[in-house]
Amino acid sequence: MEKRFTAGIITVLLILLFSSSVAADSEAAKITADQITYDYQHKRMEASGNVKIIYKDISVASEKAFIDQEQNIILATENVHIIKKDSRYTGNRFLYYMNTEEGLLAPVDSEIRDKQINGPIKFSSRESYFIGEVIKSRGASFTGCDRDHPHYHFVAKRVEYYPEDRVVMHNVWYWEHKVPLMYLPVFYISLKEERDNFEFSMGQNQIEGFFVKIGYNYIFSDNNYGKVSTRLTEKGGNELGVKHYSKFNERSKFYQDYSLVENSKLGNPHLDYKIGFGYENEVNSKFRFSTAFEDWKRSYIYLSGIRYEKPHQERAFNFLATGQSPYPGLSVRYSENTGTGYYLYDFSSNWSLSPDPSLGFSFNGRYVLENLLNIPWNTPVDINNIPQQSANNFNYSGTLRKDWGWSNLSITHTDTQVYNGNISSNNLKPDAVYTIPKWHWPLLGDVKVSGGYLYLEKSNNGVIIDHGERWALDIQKIPLSLWQTSQSSLNWESKFGYRDFFNTNTANYIYHQKETELYALTTNLNLSHQFTKVFSTNLKLGYTEAEGTPNYFFGRTDDNILDGAFISNEWRWQSSAFYTLVSTGYNITREIASPLTVSSRWTPAAGSEVNFNTTYDWLKGLGLTTIQANYNPNQNWRLALSAGYDFQLDSWSQKQFEALIRQKVFSKLEAEVIAKFDMFRNAFVEAKTGLVYDWHCRKFKLNYDWLRSQYTLTLIFNAIPGSPLEFSSEHGFEGMFNAIQF
Repeated sequence: MEKRFTAGIITVLLILLFSSSVAADSEAAKITADQITYDYQHKRMEASGNVKIIYKDISVASEKAFIDQEQNIILATENVHIIKKDSRYTGNRFLYYMNTEEGLLAPVDSEIRDKQINGPIKFSSRESYFIGEVIKSRGASFTGCDRDHPHYHFVAKRVEYYPEDRVVMHNVWYWEHKVPLMYLPVFYISLKEERDNFEFSMGQNQIEGFFVKIGYNYIFSDNNYGKVSTRLTEKGGNELGVKHYSKFNERSKFYQDYSLVENSKLGNPHLDYKIGFGYENEVNSKFRFSTAFEDWKRSYIYLSGIRYEKPHQERAFNFLATGQSPYPGLSVRYSENTGTGYYLYDFSSNWSLSPDPSLGFSFNGRYVLENLLNIPWNTPVDINNIPQQSANNFNYSGTLRKDWGWSNLSITHTDTQVYNGNISSNNLKPDAVYTIPKWHWPLLGDVKVSGGYLYLEKSNNGVIIDHGERWALDIQKIPLSLWQTSQSSLNWESKFGYRDFFNTNTANYIYHQKETELYALTTNLNLSHQFTKVFSTNLKLGYTEAEGTPNYFFGRTDDNILDGAFISNEWRWQSSAFYTLVSTGYNITREIASPLTVSSRWTPAAGSEVNFNTTYDWLKGLGLTTIQANYNPNQNWRLALSAGYDFQLDSWSQKQFEALIRQKVFSKLEAEVIAKFDMFRNAFVEAKTGLVYDWHCRKFKLNYDWLRSQYTLTLIFNAIPGSPLEFSSEHGFEGMFNAIQF
């Protein structure tokens, strides 16, 4: 028996009694249409006119639809529109099995949206299969260009789309407008992170001349994949390379890297080859490490742009570990060129350990042993007698802190040994301070007691110029408030200090000893006034009764104690983004002025900070001046600087600089600067500039490497918004696989 419902536009809600597998989900299919016919005998439904069907996360709109209740099948025809989550698909015929959540749509014209990309993907195919969340298509066209007539598109026989994971295309042609340019057996795009998929770059340097590099990735399975690349050069050898990855599990993998260089264009019949291996492990979330090794067998050497026939080997080894407490961080680098005698050993480590909140230990250090080549560019050399310069630098610092609540201990040990370069350092071996913050004494009341020992060693250009030791004891009466208003306060305090100094001056190799003791009792009044919320001053008036001689060697302000009446003044500006403190003083009895000190901190944004400190002696001029900066106002600016210069010793105490700057010149042009200065080598280890031009779905990058005297032209296609395809010799598609988690 049939019954027909029709009355203009009638909306009918039917709760279908599906098979057991569907009923278990307690899901109902909601159907609306202009006209619905239901066959009770065969349990079939026919809907026409503005048909809308909603089942779970899929919505279907069409002109006609047929529903078989016993088979749990939906067949929609004529102008079919499907919405599955945020993605939209259109076609003429859609067959859907509700039990298995599988469907077939043909033909397909869709707009896919994914959480991992910005913007839609335009997609069409002869037919597409919906298997749960996965979509597999035949005869597909694919593009990320949002224009009506896209700049480019891919045409593939078969496409597999895994939401929030990847897109895999088989038998692919890459089209520019109406011209097919490139064929790829398999083309893989990761939706997880911005990674490169295949590469093309060209450039020029003084050694190889013009060069072109082309790379293509391949995938055998989720656990076996890699790349094949070739590098063609004008002057040098042509290179062919293969790098293959094997995944052991989701967090560890191994790779093999092989390269072969054909040197016939150089007039050399011998082949150069490389063998490399690497391993990455992220099983422990608090301790991740990777290691890599490569060994080149070379038949020639380039020195200062001149080619020499000399068989040799070039080896490199890298180990990097990143650890969180209680695991340490470690970096090991080794490289060697047997043809030139060059070698590098670079070890660095950092470790932060906190067994409990009251105990902490931190350590960082670096050792560099390097045999540098000292050859001017384009200068002929004797291949058997290459001028070299040795570098051997070592520094480390460790700090131990223990807090018992009623007292605490801090021990710091630092050491810097420099055997080349104009660098001075102050080494603490060690600096130990024990403090009782609050101790109640009879008659005196609450006092603060602090005792310490310091062994200080000063060096310049790797030569120890002075060293000494210092014992200190301070007993301070906790300040007593005499007067206070909303803006001003007057406090009284007293302090007893004892110093035992000993230092040996070895300057100019003339040895003589300086041993002093200092006892001092100081009492003073502190007047503070808050002019505004951010601007204040502190004026101190006092008198010191001292016996002994102060010692300026250790550079501690509380060591430079002079007897007599004194006055000191501090001016402070403290806001949310900027802090500065300027202070100086004057001993009225001795008519001696204290150095002017300036300490500033600027915090322009979260994660960014600039610190500046300097001293000025009224008789000798500027002293040690340091600047430390970590400036990250946005993702396109990153500056890190640590520099210190002692103007009185005329030497550097530290030098390190790193910069990454990307700045819009105008709407479509961006400039880029990358620089890194290494204080141990006393030279830039990276210096690049570049321009990026954005041409809708494409980007052109022109980079120049100042150290290699090489420029590179890179072409980037934004095949997927937010996940570009990048053709570049510096950022090859092998990096894509480092983050893929299948």
